[in-house]
Amino acid sequence: MKQYRNYTVEDILLDDDFLAWVHGEQNVHAQTWQKAIEEHQQLKTFSEEARALLGAIQPSGVQSVAGAKSRVWNNVVALAGKQPAKVVGMNKWWKYAAAAAVIITAGAGYWWSANRDVTVTTRYAEMKKVELPDHSVVTLNANSTLRYSNKWNTGKPREVWLDGEAFFEVNHVNGFEVTKESSRFIVHTDQLNVQVLGTSFNVDNRHQVTTVALNNGKVQLDLKDDERSKIVLAPGDVVTFSATKKILLNKKEVPDKISSWKNNRIEFDSTSMREVITMLEDNYGFKVKVEDDEVYKRTISGAVPTENDTILLASISAVLEDLQLERHGKEIVIRKKQP
Repeated sequence: MKQYRNYTVEDILLDDDFLAWVHGEQNVHAQTWQKAIEEHQQLKTFSEEARALLGAIQPSGVQSVAGAKSRVWNNVVALAGKQPAKVVGMNKWWKYAAAAAVIITAGAGYWWSANRDVTVTTRYAEMKKVELPDHSVVTLNANSTLRYSNKWNTGKPREVWLDGEAFFEVNHVNGFEVTKESSRFIVHTDQLNVQVLGTSFNVDNRHQVTTVALNNGKVQLDLKDDERSKIVLAPGDVVTFSATKKILLNKKEVPDKISSWKNNRIEFDSTSMREVITMLEDNYGFKVKVEDDEVYKRTISGAVPTENDTILLASISAVLEDLQLERHGKEIVIRKKQP
């Protein structure tokens, strides 16, 4: 069994499964690699680095695994100013070809490594804490993706891209001189950009709707393609924006309730069952079936723990005294209790 957790970029370049995957082949090799990078985040990062190195020494195009090896070897020799009469003993020479490729592309590879994007993802029911290059801290909620450059340039804004939900604790690099470009911290979502003028806030970007809740300090929202271009939030403000429905909601709320998920609990406050169901599907990967539309008219209040999805479901069921939640694997059925 392959020890993926110990893989280096050089190991990846030698792996037939990776070569099939990077060339878009539809076979068991490519499927094996796809499964591996889904299970090992570090392997995914190294795969992208290996892909870049491979791309630097061979033209794009779909080729077989053996063809890819031969192509790399021929390009390595060509780059060195030599043309081989024929390729002999490919398995023997492939390791040297890969090593030579790394050396030849060292300059370009170093630049790419120093400036590449970092992508952090979470699975269902998983949270991660991410420290950014400026030492700001992001707590990433379940089923979410955060992307940022691993090196932020002085004099330019600090930027991240979010798909899902995250809580941000932003470090001020120039005191509070937000007029300086390097002081600006921007969270990009599909619907809007969040420009940070404060410290801590929650961003939920799902289903083409973005909700921003400010805990401390101040943030400015730059709405994309909307006449209400800029909105400044004060602590306790919660703004929800949907570009598709042209809806903008602004209300006051206790922000700690919205970001309570980062402390392994959810605080419901007259929350509609439709919102509860969406949370179960987005954060835990459940498929929820409702047998009676009357369920959607119900609301729920109270705090429930989230470390364990079984306890979470039991807690929700306990609050909804006249409703019954049945779990079958990743499917949940909600129905009224029988008298």
